[in-house]
Amino acid sequence: MSTTAADTKLEELVGKFRSHTLTPDELAEFREVIARMPDDEVAETFSRYGDSDISEIPAESFERIIAGIRAKTAHRHKPQFISVIRRFTAVAAIMTLPLIGVIVWLVVNMGQYSKYRQVLASDTEITTSEGESATLRLPDGSEAIVRSDSRLTYSMRDFNDRERVVSGAGELQLEVTPAADRPFVLKSPGLEVKVLGTRFSLTAREGAASAMLYLESGSVEMKSTASGETVVIKPNELATMNYSTGRFTIENMDNHNDARARLRGDISFAGTPLTTVIDTLAKTYDRKFVYTATDVAGKTFTGYLPGTDITEAVEIICQIFNLEATTDGENIRLKRKPGSAQ
Repeated sequence: MSTTAADTKLEELVGKFRSHTLTPDELAEFREVIARMPDDEVAETFSRYGDSDISEIPAESFERIIAGIRAKTAHRHKPQFISVIRRFTAVAAIMTLPLIGVIVWLVVNMGQYSKYRQVLASDTEITTSEGESATLRLPDGSEAIVRSDSRLTYSMRDFNDRERVVSGAGELQLEVTPAADRPFVLKSPGLEVKVLGTRFSLTAREGAASAMLYLESGSVEMKSTASGETVVIKPNELATMNYSTGRFTIENMDNHNDARARLRGDISFAGTPLTTVIDTLAKTYDRKFVYTATDVAGKTFTGYLPGTDITEAVEIICQIFNLEATTDGENIRLKRKPGSAQ
């Protein structure tokens, strides 16, 4: 059987582990490798890289050793200590007796091992406030853009060599590094998105009527946790899931900008009279606009306006059409800027 670089590295780590010569970085690396292995693989690893210098310990002595260690350290790290004792006792049942010394060493160093387990279990979370945006490089090289008022969370427990699971809500854009043997799963309120290597954008806000996903490249599988319905999304498709029913609708969106605008909740206009644009904003934000007909006569608008930020929407209108806005109670008054041409 050929020896790979990974096998050579593992043999080196096992050897240094037995001789207590691991550096702090190597110890962290070794713990991560062992933590990802099932019990039988741990036993097979130590058996494969045996060490004749470790003296045998009679089987009947093992329980006495463990009992002594348990009594000595039970007052420290009690919850983690018991679980790890059980793990290594189970492994010991299928390991050769010379490896008992290794088990004892691991248990004695329980304090450091427990801290490492806590690191594995802890979450890394990126959250943004209104108007903020953050870019996160995940451990596998995938990139996530966490847009306004959104969050993305993962832990090394669920993001490792076997699986890549993250959780998120709000407006997210991800470019996932391909890895056929490690599916990438994004869990969001009411749905799960499974990808193998792709670029997509997702808007899934808690309390909203629906969630939307737009796929630019690759392949995506979306599953509603409410209805159990699963759909496969193709490039340039926009999928909308109704939260109340868990059902999907899919649209073709050839224009990336149009799709992203829909995801942001923007309102699209194409050659629309300005009076109609203002009426649409009034209905969207439940506000009253007051203006003089001559100030908006003959003007049309093509583009997108925010559907969730009235201040930004009004500012865009004012800049394009040389208007100024003032607030009078619940009314928004629009008028032509002094000195501007009609």
